Amino acid sequence: MAIQLRYQYRPVQHDEIRIVHILHDIKSRDMIRCRISHHKLASAPKYDAVSYAWGDPNDLAPILCSDENYLDADLVVTRSLHHLIRSRRSRIFDRAFWIDQICIDQHNITERNQQVQLMNDIYTRAHLVLVWLGPRSEDDKLIKKAIQHLAPRGFAQSGWTAHPIAFMFSLKLKDSEWQAVARFFDRLWFSRTWILQETRPWKTVFCIGDWCCMQFFIIMAISVLSSYSLIGTRWFPERPAAVSWLAIRKQITQIGSRNDVARGPRGKILEILAYSSLQQASDDRDKLFGVLGLCEEIDRLHLVPDYRLDVIAVYRNLVIHCLEQHRSTRFLTYTGGARYGMPGWVPDWATSRKAESLSWLEAATSADPIWSISAQNDTLTLKGYYIGPPDQIIATPVMSRYEIEGPVDVLTSWLREIRLLSKKAFLSSVQVPQNASRLQLKASSLEKLIDGDPSSRWEAFYASLKLGKDLSFKEEPCIKIYNKTPLDLLYIACETPWMLNHEHMWRVVRECGKEVLNRIEDLHFCMVDNGKRFGWVTNQIDATKGDFVVLFPGSSEFTVLRPKTQEGKTCPGLDDTEEPEPCYEVVGIAYIQGWMHGEYLLQDGLVLCDFRLV
Repeated sequence: MAIQLRYQYRPVQHDEIRIVHILHDIKSRDMIRCRISHHKLASAPKYDAVSYAWGDPNDLAPILCSDENYLDADLVVTRSLHHLIRSRRSRIFDRAFWIDQICIDQHNITERNQQVQLMNDIYTRAHLVLVWLGPRSEDDKLIKKAIQHLAPRGFAQSGWTAHPIAFMFSLKLKDSEWQAVARFFDRLWFSRTWILQETRPWKTVFCIGDWCCMQFFIIMAISVLSSYSLIGTRWFPERPAAVSWLAIRKQITQIGSRNDVARGPRGKILEILAYSSLQQASDDRDKLFGVLGLCEEIDRLHLVPDYRLDVIAVYRNLVIHCLEQHRSTRFLTYTGGARYGMPGWVPDWATSRKAESLSWLEAATSADPIWSISAQNDTLTLKGYYIGPPDQIIATPVMSRYEIEGPVDVLTSWLREIRLLSKKAFLSSVQVPQNASRLQLKASSLEKLIDGDPSSRWEAFYASLKLGKDLSFKEEPCIKIYNKTPLDLLYIACETPWMLNHEHMWRVVRECGKEVLNRIEDLHFCMVDNGKRFGWVTNQIDATKGDFVVLFPGSSEFTVLRPKTQEGKTCPGLDDTEEPEPCYEVVGIAYIQGWMHGEYLLQDGLVLCDFRLV
């Protein structure tokens, strides 16, 4: 018996890619045969780029592969890719694809680094992007029928119907068809990180078995689930992965189109990483490498994929990149919950990061950070302004104390209690120097957001929540109907509870309550600056005695620090003979009413202090 050779990859040049030609087979039952060719990316022949989930890396299947010399050799691929190739193989003509598992030598780290940099261009130049969602199954006909019913509703949706269940029955789909849709929209592909930069509008085709559909119709069908409040029904008890993918895709698109001329590219990569952290990657380094194609050119130029580095080094290099190239300390917003023993000032993008809504503020973005990193790369020293402790923490945001059914009753009761506090504590009006016309304009526009005297605690609280409306609220259906933010409607409902007697209004306000609850569930409201100003701090770690608020140059918000105790040990980076210096860990971020547009930096007598972060 002849000994079959294992396929040997020929090296690629820095601007070259491989294209795999799947040879046709009349019977469609013979072993898969393919041929690999090398081409300059700029002049490559027409090919389709494939986006798929690798599946189990230990479940492998062989194919026969040859190069320009037409010498067949064995190449093993995952079972998922084997199904894909067999399904897409033609009986009449050869088909050209770019498939990462075949076209990149996965055992050559140098080549992986070089080819990953080209992936955004590879998918952009492809004739079609083929999304493979799995082999033929019993659900195929059911899914096809359901998509044909859902997609037109997504294209022509005009608001909310009377009730989500009534809408579902109006589609006349059977239980089995709804269950097939639920399984389809929860497939592994929708939760991958890489798909965020692989799909392209108007030339992406979704395939499941032998059935294919343009991406536009899939997106329209997915949008129906959220637009008509179908999440939480018995067919969709949990949020399907496809709904999360579409929401992340929309948010990342908005980051690039947002009117943010003053801030420029600062922080865009951090926002993309925060949203995409909900996606999954088998290699934690791909949480960064997999979205670089969506980032600014300055990010792609300096953050070069390098699989020789471990996860800690990759994420730490991103922090250094933000400090050096973007002159920003906004990465501190996303710290907390780090694994692998990485420093606390390095965000761990392998875990879900909440995309904060304060990224567009300018507390200190006009100043450049002053920083240094220890020789061991484990301590970051930043210069910042000491503000003081977050005093008088208000405990009313604890929602569990209200034994009332429904988020609207819970929220309105809580809002009334917050408002009562406004009679006990008043704030000074925001003072802006006369020579700061731009800041004065922003302060006056902020005051227009609220009704009444902005000096009271309630109005300050109200304004602080409305600050996020540009990012969090503008897609809410209630805005399209009433031209109000969710917080506006809740404020009206608190004052005129009779409005909730109307069934449709009750449903609108209920959705608004859910939205606002999502915004405030991680906040502790407090007084800062010796009780002169109102604000809040995130409670990723409950605020304790000794915590204090700091403003770092280059940051869009304030930071809460906590002294770090090391049980008698000195801080990292110090020898035993040196005098130990105080070290701190990042607790969370803070919002301070009246200081979020650079007003604090305009004060006289400010002193920069060193803060060693570990």
